[in-house]
Amino acid sequence: MLGTEDELHRAVIQNDVRTVLLLADRGPALAGMVPVLGGLGCDLWEVDARPAEAAPTAP
Repeated sequence: MLGTEDELHRAVIQNDVRTVLLLADRGPALAGMVPVLGGLGCDLWEVDARPAEAAPTAP
């Protein structure tokens, strides 16, 4: 678990992270990490963790 901005920086750099998948609606702690990840050049993707039957469908 990454708890600080320094830990996040170190993990991204040491592991050569380029793309990050984020679960939707995961609270304020995640919201604070999004700008840091973007600033480090990561591509950010947000996914909906609800089961397929709970997600809205196209007509």
